[in-house]
Amino acid sequence: MRLFILTLPIMTFELITIAGQSLLLSYLMAGLVVAIFVQHKKGFQMFLPLEMKIYLIFIIYCLIASLLFNPEGALALKNINNLINHSMYFAFYLVFVNVIANQKLKQIDFYADFLIMISVAAALLSLFQAVSPGNSIFFHFLRNSNSVFAAMMPSALHGGHAQWAGLNRVVGFAPEPSMWAAYLCIPLSLLLSRLINKIKIKELIGFIILILSFLLSYGRTGWLAFGCAILYLPYFNVNKKHKNNYLIAVTVLVAALIVGSLVTSMDWSKVERIRGITNGWKMFLANPIFGVGAGGFLLNVDNFSLSVAEATGGLVGSYAYNLFVKILAETGIIGFMLWGWFMVTIWMKICICVEKVRMNEKYFILCRGLAIAFISIIISWMNIEGVNFMYIWFTFALISAIYIKINNNALSDEECPDQAGK
Repeated sequence: MRLFILTLPIMTFELITIAGQSLLLSYLMAGLVVAIFVQHKKGFQMFLPLEMKIYLIFIIYCLIASLLFNPEGALALKNINNLINHSMYFAFYLVFVNVIANQKLKQIDFYADFLIMISVAAALLSLFQAVSPGNSIFFHFLRNSNSVFAAMMPSALHGGHAQWAGLNRVVGFAPEPSMWAAYLCIPLSLLLSRLINKIKIKELIGFIILILSFLLSYGRTGWLAFGCAILYLPYFNVNKKHKNNYLIAVTVLVAALIVGSLVTSMDWSKVERIRGITNGWKMFLANPIFGVGAGGFLLNVDNFSLSVAEATGGLVGSYAYNLFVKILAETGIIGFMLWGWFMVTIWMKICICVEKVRMNEKYFILCRGLAIAFISIIISWMNIEGVNFMYIWFTFALISAIYIKINNNALSDEECPDQAGK
């Protein structure tokens, strides 16, 4: 598991290509975890939590909907690849949960520590990208990309850009800066939860290194996600009578901030995103019940987008740029509700964990940090549509596993769960 965690910041490093499909380092490490689990599964107690059942139902629904209601799309490579990928994520998620849930709570806490440590080291290395030339090893080490992004201050759509202090955007080991910023939200959330309770110099230094890499990425996706997630921190200390009111009020505020971030200070990036979201919405309205088929957005977008000649600056919205809009367009309202149920179940479990460990400072801090990390993932999906990064499934698995442990009295050192962790 430690080797797998070590590869989490290395988000899309391709080892080899087999039949046109990339074998990523993180997938290989996840595969090794699966192989070891299968070999030693007799020593593990097996769990299939509710959220995993929902995700499995979502995958089965996508397959049936594609076959019955979108037969042509079901034969398309994009649809098949999408279903295969979701099945693979389910397998990884299943194994991660069972491996972690069979560990002691202190080992789970160590996994969080190790993730923070590795992330700080990666962030420190990434800072050199800001001042290095484009052909520097800092940009190409463990990245299958030659892309370098200048730190620009976007102005009006046609007004050009002003470079920001001559710096490059920090991209870490991600394909692009926004994805690196979204990843850093996870260790930042875990560390912030610790620093709120007690400031330790080592953790403060780590937080500063992470925040510098985070800011220098100029990744507005991550900035928005982490900034909005922080607003939920007081929720875990609000009086029970006012919790729901606070949650509703903050969610309304966050929704306003997300919309405002899209429609204010317009630049080419925002125009492209708005067009993509609009195309996805049109796609949903044309196929509201079952959608156009899992993975079918790219197959159908030309039927709903403006032509290059019609679109300002040729920005037609080739991608959804929003996972929720993509799911709505591809799987219809049924698939969207299943995905929402999946997310709500995980959220409810981490909230239950926070309440149950409130009197244990160490695990309260861990659970609160995971809750903020979870929210940051949800909000980042408002601007990116990727579910293919292993850090997402590892975070979800930590939440599911901790819920199983706490729900089975692991805090009282009874490390032999006797139920299946619904």
